[in-house]
Amino acid sequence: MRSKISFCKKTLVQNNIKMYGVIFFIWGIYLFLRYPLQLMQVNGINADRIFSLGEEYFAFIVPAAMGVVFYHFLKTDNGTAFYLSLPATKAQVYFSQFFSGLLLYLTPLLFNILLSLAIGAFRFRDDKIVAWIVNWGIAMILLSLLNYCVSIGIGMITGSIIWHILFVITFYILPLYFSGAADYFSERLLYGFAGSSRVARFFQELNILGKVSVLYGYREITPDFLAFIGIYAAVSFVLAFLLYRYKKMENNRDWIGFGFLKIIFIFGFTLCAVILMTVVLTGIVGVRLHDDVFTFYIGAALGAVLGYIVAAMIAWKTIYLKKAWWGTFLALALTLAVIGLIDADLFGYERRIPAPEEVVSAEVTVRSLDAGMENNLFRLIQMRNDSQKYRYTYEFTETDNIILVEKIHRLAIERRGSGNEDSESDLSFRIRYVLKNGEIVKRDY
Repeated sequence: MRSKISFCKKTLVQNNIKMYGVIFFIWGIYLFLRYPLQLMQVNGINADRIFSLGEEYFAFIVPAAMGVVFYHFLKTDNGTAFYLSLPATKAQVYFSQFFSGLLLYLTPLLFNILLSLAIGAFRFRDDKIVAWIVNWGIAMILLSLLNYCVSIGIGMITGSIIWHILFVITFYILPLYFSGAADYFSERLLYGFAGSSRVARFFQELNILGKVSVLYGYREITPDFLAFIGIYAAVSFVLAFLLYRYKKMENNRDWIGFGFLKIIFIFGFTLCAVILMTVVLTGIVGVRLHDDVFTFYIGAALGAVLGYIVAAMIAWKTIYLKKAWWGTFLALALTLAVIGLIDADLFGYERRIPAPEEVVSAEVTVRSLDAGMENNLFRLIQMRNDSQKYRYTYEFTETDNIILVEKIHRLAIERRGSGNEDSESDLSFRIRYVLKNGEIVKRDY
C-alpha cells in the first residue's frame, strides 16, 4: 500500500518545474559551453585547466538566486497565505520548494559532470584528468548545496527580497571585512603588532570566497577543502530548516523576522560602522592632523552613534525610535570601553616577552634608512656571532644571545612611554621568537 506521508508534495514540485524550467535549460547550456565543449577542443596538457573552481562565479550566483526564487512566497502576505492553505504541512511546503530548486540546479550540473568525465576518459585516456574532473565535480556539487542552503537560511530571516539579496552578499563579504578590521585595529592599538592576529585568522578560516578564489589553474582541490564545504553545507541546511520551522508567518514582511536576530543585527551593523568610520577618518583626516590615535577614537565614536541609529531603524522598520538615546549611549560607551581596554593592553599583548628557557630561537630583522648605520649594525652582529640567516635577518639559538635579544625587546617597549614614539626613526626591526611548544611570537618596532 502506498504511503500518503511524504517529505514533499509531488504536485508542488511539478508546478515549480513548469514555472522555472527555463532556469534548468539556461544553466545547462551555460555548463555545456563552459566545460564539455571546451574539453573537446583542447589538448591533454591544458584539459585540467578548464575545471577551475576559482573561476566559476556562477557556482555562487545561481544557487543563491534559486534560494531567492523558491522562497520568495514568504515575502508577501498573499504568497504565504496561498502556500499554507495548500493540503500540505508546513514542512512539506519547505521541502517541496527545496527539492524543486535542487532538481533544477543539480540535474544540469550532474549531466555535464558525467559528460565531461566521459570525454576525459575516452578522448584523453588519462587517469589524472579523470581524477581532476571528479574532484572538481564533487566540489561544485558541495559548493552549490552550501550556497543554496545559505541563501534559503537568509531568506528565513528577512521578509524583503531586496534585503534577502543584500544579506546574502553581506554574508560572504563579512569574514573578509572582519579579518582585515582585526589586523587594522591591532596595528593602531597594539604597540609592536606584526600582523596576522588570531581573530583575523579565525575569520580567514570562515572566508569561503577566499578559499575558493585561490583554486586557480593547477591548484589542487584537497580533501580538507571538500570536508570544509561539506560540513558548512550540512550546518547551513539544518539552520535553514530550523529558522523556517520557528518562523512566525505573521512577521513575514519584517525586514528582520526574529527578535533575537534584530539585536544581533544592531550589534553587528554598529560594529561594521565603527570599523568603517575609523578607517575613513584615520585614512583621510588623520593624515592631515598627524594625530592618528585621537582621530581613531573620534571615528569609533561617530561610527557607534550613527551605526546604532541606522541599524535600529532598519531592524524595527521605522524612523521613529522611542527612547533611542539609551541604546545610542550604550553603544558609544561599549565601543570606547572596548577600544580603550585594548589600547591599554589589558591582555598583555604588548608586554609579553617569552622567558629564555621557553625559546628555541630568536630572529632579529634590522633595517635602517641610514646606510652607514645599517653597515655598522651588520659589522657589530657579525663580530659577536656569525648568525646571519638572510640579508638583514639574524638568528640566535644560544641562551646568552636570546637574553640579549629580549633585553633589546624590553628597551623597545619602554621607549613607547618616552614621548618619542611619534618621531620618525631611521631604525626599524622585527623580533621573532620560536617557542618550544611550537608557538611563534612576533613583534615589529
